[in-house]
Amino acid sequence: MLQTNPIQCNLYPNRLSELAGVSKQIKDLINEGTHPSQICIIAPKHALLKDLVPFLQNQNIPIYYEKRSNVLDSEIIKIVLTIAQFVAYYNADQLYSESLLPKILAHPSFGIDTVVIWKLAIQAKDPKISWSQCILESDFEDVKEIFIWLLELSQKYSLYPGEMVLDYIIGTNTELYVDEDNYSEVEPQNPDTTEIDLKTEFKSQLKNYYFQTDKNGAKYSPKYLTFLTDLRVLYQTIRSQNTSQASPDLAQILELVNFYQANNQAIVNNNPLNRTDTAVNLMSVHKVKGLEYEHVFVINFIQDCWLPKKRGSVLSLPKYLNLGAESENRDDHMRLIYVAMTRARDFLYVSSYSEKEDGKTTVPLDLAMDWTEVKTTEIDAINSLETINNQESTFMISTDLKDLLSPLVENYKLSVTHYNTFVDDEDGGPLAFIERHLLNFPQAKSNSATYGTAIHEALSAFHCHYLNTGEHANFEVLMKWFEKAWEKQHPPENIYLDYLENRARPNLKTFIEAKGQFLDKLMETEKDFAHENVTIGEAKIKGKIDRLEKNLISKLINVVDYKTGKALTSLDKGSQNEKKKAQKMKNQLMFYKLLVENSRTYSGFKVDTGVLEFVHAKPDQIVLEWEINERELEEFKVKVQEVYSRIVNLDF
Repeated sequence: MLQTNPIQCNLYPNRLSELAGVSKQIKDLINEGTHPSQICIIAPKHALLKDLVPFLQNQNIPIYYEKRSNVLDSEIIKIVLTIAQFVAYYNADQLYSESLLPKILAHPSFGIDTVVIWKLAIQAKDPKISWSQCILESDFEDVKEIFIWLLELSQKYSLYPGEMVLDYIIGTNTELYVDEDNYSEVEPQNPDTTEIDLKTEFKSQLKNYYFQTDKNGAKYSPKYLTFLTDLRVLYQTIRSQNTSQASPDLAQILELVNFYQANNQAIVNNNPLNRTDTAVNLMSVHKVKGLEYEHVFVINFIQDCWLPKKRGSVLSLPKYLNLGAESENRDDHMRLIYVAMTRARDFLYVSSYSEKEDGKTTVPLDLAMDWTEVKTTEIDAINSLETINNQESTFMISTDLKDLLSPLVENYKLSVTHYNTFVDDEDGGPLAFIERHLLNFPQAKSNSATYGTAIHEALSAFHCHYLNTGEHANFEVLMKWFEKAWEKQHPPENIYLDYLENRARPNLKTFIEAKGQFLDKLMETEKDFAHENVTIGEAKIKGKIDRLEKNLISKLINVVDYKTGKALTSLDKGSQNEKKKAQKMKNQLMFYKLLVENSRTYSGFKVDTGVLEFVHAKPDQIVLEWEINERELEEFKVKVQEVYSRIVNLDF
């Protein structure tokens, strides 16, 4: 692919094809002798560059990404810290530690078959039997060996420095140091020869799993180097934050990590192995000014990315301030395009694509460019999809697994929570559904979930009190109900005052004052439809609704759901995250409409409006009503039946 034309404009059929095509062009340039540091990829914003990273890694291309990575998001750091949490917390909080076991055992470095983990999960569904007991009494010797190793570490970790325990978790008795010239492991200058005295002969295979050399044994891959430097950065951070003479133990290390995570602080990998003189440069157009490269790739060259339409301002400027914002905005974007294209010293590659992910046609930039249409095959498309999903294991259910799960779906009824989990591929999709809702993998309840449960129970008690007495309870009684619901879930003691005084008290007070005397005798609370035998086609569905507001004359019912998260002001507008959250809420309200209108108890009633009541909101944002769209409802009914069919037929 020896390049002779100084400017090349490639039009791909879709964005995945563009990312794959650009990566292949860069790989060809490097193979032909171009030094990686003389190649730069430019995009208008970080997110577009981030999407390209797995394609470049798939080609084994070293990259320098201007937005440095947080080592706490690293694959190896996550599993190391998960094991560390089990070890450090098992004695004090066995339930929480056991909730980590499925994730630990499922890690490929341990080589445990998924069927084995699921069989253990089925046994542990009995509330009288813990995961620990299931494992120790099982015939799965490999799982038992791993668990005994974890238990031994949990009994002895406090006797040794935390870094040494991390070394045992990783599977090395020497710390990992990096020789930046040879990219190899070297021994520390003063190695600690003390070993942790464990009876079990099991050795962690994490190091061997992540740190394998290539088939020639001579070079390390970029992925190897990333994992290696992430570990070193974590160790360096632990040491730099230690102000005492004694080495921190494992619990103190986890406390430090929790501090970073709670405060949204990154532990940034600035290791020299990521330096620009050995890698292809990924730069946003704002950071590339003043720099030049032999080969420059300008990607995502469509109007939405490089010349976005002007959005309305939330500020109303005085009429006498004629700032010409729209034209100036376009001029600014044109200047950035000029900056991007003039970074090329020898060759410029501009790439675009003709179709968005939703099937809509893109709007090309009108810059009189001579585009070359790039054809891609079906195999190219499949390879692109596999690459973009390279961080997720391909999930296919075997015959053995189907036999294992079949009894669990014999009398299955679909809830809206199950539906939302199943269709949310970003959160695990069908596999997450199986683990959470069929197998009921142990999962420690988060503080926010505990809080949400307590709020719901307190408001339910508030409603029941009214139905029994005809009077609204006073606020302090409501708070007593909250405290009772909170305490029975056994959350950590150190968070109680924060959730009680800083969250529950002010938010419930605002909520009750804004709602006023809102209850009446026709309302129903916590209505459970599990025994209503509701079906949509062949799909059996169930659910519990926080509040039903009935009008016996009009035969209308409003379905009401309490929310303890951040309030939304619309279910049709907002950021991508807000739209995703809103879609789940729409699903919930539509599901409730299906439950009510197809039940025996409410035969003849209709649900036109779904109501969300946000406990954490300003008085004018507490209530959000959504008029349920019939066309959207019909599409949703089809999806509900499809999901139900896939579940009961184990079609994953």
